[in-house]
Amino acid sequence: MPKELSPQEILAHKDAMSALWELLPPEHQASFILVLLKKIRDEVNKTWALQALGTLYLAQENNAFHVTEAHLDRLSLTPEERDLITTEDLQAISTLIQFHYETTLFWNELRFHVERILREKGESS
Repeated sequence: MPKELSPQEILAHKDAMSALWELLPPEHQASFILVLLKKIRDEVNKTWALQALGTLYLAQENNAFHVTEAHLDRLSLTPEERDLITTEDLQAISTLIQFHYETTLFWNELRFHVERILREKGESS
């Protein structure tokens, strides 16, 4: 079990982590957020973090994509698994999908389609 840190030590570590964070490229910051969220051991704090992320940066009404119960029906979940997924879980999942799309997938898709169009235009000239 890790040693108990004093409030001053916790603040010093947070400051050091924040300084190192600034050295990471944006795409690594984005993926590392997901790693950190996965490492939160306490479910109450994990839920709070996911909801806070959604509230601060990706308000549900601004999400282009909303995960619904109909989406879950296509995942072959057991009834027991399905019953564990709450409305709040669906909102958190929607937020994470939107965040992942905006920080990673969008740029990959943009590059792919721009390169495809440029390739096609190069072949036709």
